[in-house]
Amino acid sequence: MSCIRGDPAEGVLLHIKTFYPPGAFRLPTGGIHTGEAVAATLAREIFEETGLTVGDGSDRVQVQRFLGVLAYTLRHPELGDAPFATYHFLVTMPDGATLAPQDPEESIGGWEWRPASQLGAIAHRLEKVGQESAVWADWGRFRALSHRFVARQLG
Repeated sequence: MSCIRGDPAEGVLLHIKTFYPPGAFRLPTGGIHTGEAVAATLAREIFEETGLTVGDGSDRVQVQRFLGVLAYTLRHPELGDAPFATYHFLVTMPDGATLAPQDPEESIGGWEWRPASQLGAIAHRLEKVGQESAVWADWGRFRALSHRFVARQLG
């Protein structure tokens, strides 16, 4: 999800989890539960991560548009190949909204608003986290893909 307050050029919402490498802010994402519709996943993840509700009205998150799907194959040396897809949406947060994560397992450690023009630099930072700790290398490269994709869609 790419959450904005107005114009994406002015700010896209990023978060960091308490266990991520320092400075590894990224776009919020979430997993689809078995049998769950993509739109239901979007609404659930927005609520879990921000405490905000999707819907009509000035106090709700508004889904602006579907940005696209980034599909790829994850390769694991022991488990083999697994198809994977990330659905990207542009959503607008209500004016003056307070972010209050509802799921403690999300472990959200902080939020930042960054101009959409910085998504490429954010992707570059994520790609480099493996230089600080090899444990994070694949994760950083994987997460960087969505940032480059959204940057192209919003650019």
